[in-house]
Amino acid sequence: MSDANKFAYVQDWNRKLGELGWWHSFEMPDGSVVEGVCSLEGLKRRLAQFPIPYDLSGKRVLDIGAWDGFFSFEMEKRGAEVVAIDCWDNERFRLMRSMLNSRVDYRILDMYELTPATVGKFDLVIFFGVLYHLKHPHSCAGTNLRAHNRLSMRRHVRLRR
Repeated sequence: MSDANKFAYVQDWNRKLGELGWWHSFEMPDGSVVEGVCSLEGLKRRLAQFPIPYDLSGKRVLDIGAWDGFFSFEMEKRGAEVVAIDCWDNERFRLMRSMLNSRVDYRILDMYELTPATVGKFDLVIFFGVLYHLKHPHSCAGTNLRAHNRLSMRRHVRLRR
C-alpha cells in the first residue's frame, strides 16, 4: 500500500460519519437498527472480547469517552447504573438517550478530573477508543484506577520503539 493510500480508511470513516451521522450503530427496542460507521455486529464482537457479565444488575459502570453511546446503553441494557463521560457535549448521545428512553447519567468531564469525589466508585470502568487520543496516557491510569472498586477494562496497546 502506498503512503498516499495508507490512511484512506480514515477518510472513508469521515465520509460515512458525514452521511450517517452516527459513529456507533444501535439496535432499537422495536428491532430496527440505526446504522453508524461501526456496524452493530462489529460492536458486539468487540464487546464480546472482554469478560463482562451479561447481568450487571446492581453494578455501577463508568464509560469514559462514550461518544454517541453504544457501550453505555449496552451496559444499561444489562442492568447497570451507568455514568458516561466525554470531554465534549455530543448531541447524538443525548438524542439516542432520548430515543432509547435511557437513564444513563451523561456528564461532560475531562478524564483527568475523575476521582471518587467527582463521580463515585464503579464496579466496571470501560475505556474504549480513548487512550491513543491522550497527551499523557500514563497519567490517566492512576486516575481511572482510583475511580473503581474491582475491575477496569481498557483497550490494550503495545508501544513500540
